[in-house]
Amino acid sequence: MSLGPAAPPEILIDADDLGRLDRRLEELFRYWRGKKTSTAPGGDGIRTLEQVLANSFELRAPLAVELAEEERELLRLTEGQYRVLDVLSRQPRAAISGCAGSGKTFLAAEKARRLAAQGFRVLVLCFNRMLGEYLRRGLADVPEIDACTFDELCLHVAREAGIDLPDQPAPGEEGAYFRAVRAAFADSVDTAAGRYGAIVVDEAQDFAADWWLPLQLLLESPDTSPLYVFFDDNQRIFPVAPSFPVPGEPFPLRVNCRNTKAINRLVADYYDGDPIEALGPEGLLFR
Repeated sequence: MSLGPAAPPEILIDADDLGRLDRRLEELFRYWRGKKTSTAPGGDGIRTLEQVLANSFELRAPLAVELAEEERELLRLTEGQYRVLDVLSRQPRAAISGCAGSGKTFLAAEKARRLAAQGFRVLVLCFNRMLGEYLRRGLADVPEIDACTFDELCLHVAREAGIDLPDQPAPGEEGAYFRAVRAAFADSVDTAAGRYGAIVVDEAQDFAADWWLPLQLLLESPDTSPLYVFFDDNQRIFPVAPSFPVPGEPFPLRVNCRNTKAINRLVADYYDGDPIEALGPEGLLFR
């Protein structure tokens, strides 16, 4: 049964009313008592009452409630993914691969928090500017963590060394500008050598091979200080295969814990890699 968008709010009970259902029912009955008339319902009225009161109908939860419940379930699964960090806790360096939705960014942030709790000064890096801002806001409550994009780091270190660089590239000169900023970082990295006790990199698939050496020089021990990289080759922007300064094979995340089963099935044909299992709710899919 659909009441339609024009139904008076006085006769509606929504999710926000469930905590005070007794009061809402009293208000509903008061509303209808105020609408009563002396006219008898008649045969048509009685039949209408039978249809309303005796018919079976499906009462669906509002879309906002369904989506909120899905988000709670996905968040629970994402936190369960933190067990991966427990497994790797004794490894100072690790590469972790996973599809979009496997919780890599959440794991990267959690690893940074754990390293900071162990007494490390931590640098969290990514490539994308919007993701960098997201990580910076999400980790702002931990003073021992610096979060930024790789290019923001390059610009900051180069300026510390006295190299004058503009804030933004001129239109059409983006490629040359960022090449100059990254070269300036490599030339001036000695000014920031040993500044961090650990580095965590998200979107590591987009980090060029020649970026890793100057990054390691920022560590207290370039060869042994903690270094965690999270990546997904399916999201690689540049055509060059990544090369990480991490021994051993990458640890794969084979569970999609940030998307529903419906979304996972939809994108499965476009994913190149090991099969991914979605443990979340079935979810809604709008086409």
